[in-house]
Amino acid sequence: MKKSLLLYPILAIMIVFAFIATPKTDNRVKADEFTYKEVDVVSIAPPTLREVFGGQFYHVIFVVYFDADITYANYKHMARRPNRLKETIGEANPAITEEAIDFFDQNGIINSINDCVYFNGKSIREYQAMNVDACMVHLGEEGVNNAMNIEFGTNIVHLSTNLDESYEISFKAGLKLPSGVMLEKDSDWKFMLSDRTFVRKDLSITAANTEFDVNYDGRVLTKTDNVITIKNKQDYSFDKFYIKPKNINSTITTETSFDKLQSGLNYVFISCTAEDGFHKNELQVVIDYVGEESSSGGGCSSGISSGFGVAGMLLAALFIRRKTK
Repeated sequence: MKKSLLLYPILAIMIVFAFIATPKTDNRVKADEFTYKEVDVVSIAPPTLREVFGGQFYHVIFVVYFDADITYANYKHMARRPNRLKETIGEANPAITEEAIDFFDQNGIINSINDCVYFNGKSIREYQAMNVDACMVHLGEEGVNNAMNIEFGTNIVHLSTNLDESYEISFKAGLKLPSGVMLEKDSDWKFMLSDRTFVRKDLSITAANTEFDVNYDGRVLTKTDNVITIKNKQDYSFDKFYIKPKNINSTITTETSFDKLQSGLNYVFISCTAEDGFHKNELQVVIDYVGEESSSGGGCSSGISSGFGVAGMLLAALFIRRKTK
């Protein structure tokens, strides 16, 4: 009986020893364990101007589009140091949390935004050293999760409010972003004042190149993903198309098979003729209008139809670049 009683304290000691000796598991994701998917920059929209504090100064805004989602929420001020970024939690930055900031910091995402994005030869970190409001980087503005907004305060960075300057924006390989994607190769862009569009400089372009990028309202369209679904005519505008050939000397044309947007399927044909005049590439975009047609046949319906025609002409004026001899 005494031997069996001695077993209890021996078992207790063995259990305590096993607990101490067992290695503890760290559930946090370490930077070297995180696997990033490849992403690339596909276009940069022409700059826009936003009035701040009743016109005391302005922000010049550049919207950069990637070929995949770079975020799953609207994260603001992502170039700030982690402690300064935490100061924005709340009304100024409602989607972000302290835990998310720590994760982005541990995985090098905040540092890479500062060190891998350049504007006119200076990194975002260099602008941040001037003032935290000199350059602001926001991700996923207005629910566009493949977009990065880069904003410069004209009270600190001296940019013309006429938006009539030549800009260069570069993205270096290694740029990491919150959705788990990373830029695999450098991407350099230059703003062409002649047609007010950004052109990628680092592509090997030939006279036979027929590639072109098409964005609609920030969404990249491809031959396998070319359907735009709208419910109301006022939600659709030809001006939301951003069409850019890889070779700026190629010719982009658009043709439509409809006079006005109608219920059901509508089609926009986009073609790119290479600089050599022989090679051609085409994309058909399907616009699925699921709304109900007005039975009155006038009023608001006819006004929208007229507006659509004007928008089509604006697209031609803004985006069709014909080869000049």
